[in-house]
Amino acid sequence: MRVVACIPLDEGESVAVEAAGVSAVWVNGQGLPKPWGISSEDGQPKFRLAPGECLAYGQNPDGYTNVSLDVELRNDWPYSFAIRSPHWGKHGTRNHSGTFCVRQSVGQTTVVTVPQQAAVVTPAICRQLLDAAEKE
Repeated sequence: MRVVACIPLDEGESVAVEAAGVSAVWVNGQGLPKPWGISSEDGQPKFRLAPGECLAYGQNPDGYTNVSLDVELRNDWPYSFAIRSPHWGKHGTRNHSGTFCVRQSVGQTTVVTVPQQAAVVTPAICRQLLDAAEKE
């Protein structure tokens, strides 16, 4: 599965990755366990991503501790993917994140990025986005 978080193309410079992970979005007070995350080990050089480069779900660069709970991503559920840097970037943030939905069936995985203008993301919205993507 290649769910990714990417550094914006207009960031201007490469970004050091302090930590990254995938978390379920809380919906109506219901959350799910965090399925995956990494964090840099003390004293190790930080993995860097250039503008436009991405980090994939489950990727564990050298020098990082992998925190994987061996939890399957739930179909049609909204998740967030975040990369945290130890330094402030061009956009005044140390976090690069996005929201996505995933659906797995026999031999096929569909992943859609939720548009940034969506204020609240629910499983119903994920179903609509995934249904539309699978029809294309």
